[in-house]
Amino acid sequence: MPVRLLFLFVLSVGFVQGTHATQYFYALPSGSQVVPTVDSPGTGLVSAFHDLDGTLDVDIAFSGLSSAVTSAQIRCCATETTSAGVAIDLVAAGFPIGVTSGNFSHLFDLNDLGIYNPAFVTETYNIIPGATVFDVHYRVAGSMERNIIAPGLGVAYLDIQTTLHPEGELRGNFSLQVGVPEPATLMLLSCGLMGICAARRRR
Repeated sequence: MPVRLLFLFVLSVGFVQGTHATQYFYALPSGSQVVPTVDSPGTGLVSAFHDLDGTLDVDIAFSGLSSAVTSAQIRCCATETTSAGVAIDLVAAGFPIGVTSGNFSHLFDLNDLGIYNPAFVTETYNIIPGATVFDVHYRVAGSMERNIIAPGLGVAYLDIQTTLHPEGELRGNFSLQVGVPEPATLMLLSCGLMGICAARRRR
């Protein structure tokens, strides 16, 4: 699992540049992004490939949490200084609980209403008159673009809760990778991931 995630980070440039139908999102979860801020030793990396046919391939690595994971979600949509409701429950898709370090990988079909929190679907239908499943899909994927292509949607983010921090210990606001990442940035992401993987192996 860690090797696959490392390849996704290192090779993301080729995938994004090779097709206009794929978008690459990333997030660097930390306690400093939680609202209000949490003093957490935990770190994480998130890689997500969104194909415009509706699939979202998500890989997450996290390590060093202060206590065991109790739940995790993709939440949508809020500003970076506010919180949002649950859009997708990751535990239902196999996100590990009861651990302080771990990995998660899942391919979501954003056109399947069954993956969403029912309240999020209802909220979308109330916000957008005559909404369809595409509007639900686009609220999540569009908000990951952080207002670059879909202004006003707010930000989608990863939220991980733990025993000591039931309101959230790590939050990672999604960003859209535009163009070719700077070599230093790509190296930092790769090294960070390798550090998490090494810590995982030592446990």
